[in-house]
Amino acid sequence: MTVAATNVNNIGGKDNSFGYDACPATGNTDGMCPVTQKGLYGIAALKKQQGNDAFKVGKYREAINLYSEAIKLVPDNAVYVLNRSKAYFKFKQDKEALVDAEMAMKLSEEPNVKACWHRCVVLAALDRGLEAQGVIEEFFKTSARDHADNAALISLEKDLKAKRIPNIVTQRNEDAKKQDEAEEEEATKPEIDLENCTDEEKMKFSITKRQGLVDQCFSLLKEGMPDQNYKKDAPKKKKNGKIKQNWEKIYDQVGTDHLVIKGGHQYMERPDNVKLPKDYKKQMGTMTIKELEKYDCHNQRILISIMGNIYDCSDRPDKYSASGPYYELGGRDLTWPLYSGQDEPSLANLMYDLFAHDSSHVENMMGLCAWCIHFEQEYGKPIGQLYEFRDLGYHCDKPPEMIVNKEACTIM
Repeated sequence: MTVAATNVNNIGGKDNSFGYDACPATGNTDGMCPVTQKGLYGIAALKKQQGNDAFKVGKYREAINLYSEAIKLVPDNAVYVLNRSKAYFKFKQDKEALVDAEMAMKLSEEPNVKACWHRCVVLAALDRGLEAQGVIEEFFKTSARDHADNAALISLEKDLKAKRIPNIVTQRNEDAKKQDEAEEEEATKPEIDLENCTDEEKMKFSITKRQGLVDQCFSLLKEGMPDQNYKKDAPKKKKNGKIKQNWEKIYDQVGTDHLVIKGGHQYMERPDNVKLPKDYKKQMGTMTIKELEKYDCHNQRILISIMGNIYDCSDRPDKYSASGPYYELGGRDLTWPLYSGQDEPSLANLMYDLFAHDSSHVENMMGLCAWCIHFEQEYGKPIGQLYEFRDLGYHCDKPPEMIVNKEACTIM
């Protein structure tokens, strides 16, 4: 399941370093596995939201770092670049703020009045008011002056012509004087007195926070991705019956050396006329791992669990039946293999408290949620829930230390 991922700087692009024309698992032709792409866009959206939160409480240095992480993942997002420019401005790094403001305008498909207004504010702070007037005049060549969204820009233009320092610059300078003092005095208060509460209260508090993180990951994954038509798994073969380039080109040497499952990790045409079980897609409620194991590769109905969600994969016997490359995965929970990115069937059904990992593993959690979305798109809504994951792993042991290959993604 481990394959080399494309360079994040080429997200959505046709060009890539591995020479493939379609993702072997999904048939995607946009230069990156869509599961990996969902994860990256979702992580970028999460970083942007965290940057917004830091910005709101005056932690501009932290906001700059978070926006930078988002931009590294999605470099062509004008909102992320503009937000970092605003944080630079608040932090009195006006030269850096100007570079980002100019870039935000270039990245915007339509005339971006917010980026233009901010760029001119930064120019005013740099005592380049005349240049700012020129920027405004140029902007109005493509945007009507009487448009309601342009009122703030017109007001700023009046200040610049009158050689008045815009109020926002004056206010920024006053706020900047208080910034260091505010950061030193700010103390993080615990949301709950963990020393004086019951075990049940601790558990409820932890589960609520866990569910909040999971919900946030799903929300950001769904909202952070650009609009695109999802290609359900591998498409039918082309008229000549061939794929343009061999699927193995998606792998680098390191990836192939570490693959355990043989015969998978490649283009697999969705089979026609699959004989489905009578109880296909029937809701199963809550199941234990022991009950799930009955629906393995030897059963016509094949179920797979990811992060407590059970999916009916019976329409892909070519993958998960006794003769399929992933026969060992049917009737099992794949949470830990997908979270850790390891191509090892023996790791299935291992239940760990994933939330015991520190924040450096947020990308793994985001990737796991991306897999849930992918399975839902492939196989429909979950038909049941896994009992062992009922409290999001609160009762499970802490996971072992793992070496995460950030240049890899997992496909099935």
